[in-house]
Amino acid sequence: MTKAGIKSIYAGVASSTLWPVVVAAQQGEWGALTALGGVLAGMGGGLLTNRIQRWQDKVASAKDIEQEITKDENLRRELDVVLEKLGAFALAREKVAAKERAWFDQTLREELQQLGNIQHFQATLHGSGAIGQGAGAIALGEGATFIQTKKYVGKEIAQGRRTSSPGWSG
Repeated sequence: MTKAGIKSIYAGVASSTLWPVVVAAQQGEWGALTALGGVLAGMGGGLLTNRIQRWQDKVASAKDIEQEITKDENLRRELDVVLEKLGAFALAREKVAAKERAWFDQTLREELQQLGNIQHFQATLHGSGAIGQGAGAIALGEGATFIQTKKYVGKEIAQGRRTSSPGWSG
């Protein structure tokens, strides 16, 4: 993103998410645009599909999104639907180096707040219960009990090898 001059995580992730659709459209495979239209059904506009047909490369698409997301609320709304349904930010976060994830999270959070659409990407709990997000998350509802068990087979399970000695499970 930096090398391409793109400062917006939102624009970079949106462009990367949509790029396979752009490539398919460039190759005359209109089924990808039809599928995207299905995701956006009921939103009324074809802003995104019209833009996709104009984009020639990934950098240009990211720059277009970066320039327009602050000006065009309808375009941002369409992008939000696609990004939310595909879990694009979570997938992008997985590809970020572990040492950069805190920066990614904070920068994305600030950007979404500035754009006014953070509510689309935050989990919100209504009523009793719990929300678990992220790898390994565990969420329990009101009054729930958590029981975790591990199965051990032999002495060397920690190294991922099985031994022939009898094990135990609990």
